Amino acid sequence: MWVATNFQYAWLFLLVIAPLSMLAIALGTRLNATAAYVLTGVIAIYGLFGVGYLDFFLSQSGQPILNFLYVISPHYHLADLTNRLVFKLGALDGASFMKSTVYLAGVGMLLVGLACSLYREKK
Repeated sequence: MWVATNFQYAWLFLLVIAPLSMLAIALGTRLNATAAYVLTGVIAIYGLFGVGYLDFFLSQSGQPILNFLYVISPHYHLADLTNRLVFKLGALDGASFMKSTVYLAGVGMLLVGLACSLYREKK
């Protein structure tokens, strides 16, 4: 149970962190390093925690602008399996794990494409 959950956690973690790292490096070539890592950190924290708050506000108000923002937001909280480890819920079932993998891989490919277009070689 622990081994499968940790392997799933590691895989989902890599699907989130690798594209964010590429984005930080690409932004570092356009901006300075501090701004690049702060922007990337803000995106990561928003995807992990901010989307949950946005979901709460959306359930209270139901505004279409918040709904659109929720839909286009990166849902990095799908990669956080800490609760499953703490409360001994075990690994995700195959269908849920594949849906999370496909979603996070799609978001990652968008970020990698953005990072490749932003990257600039310095001479």
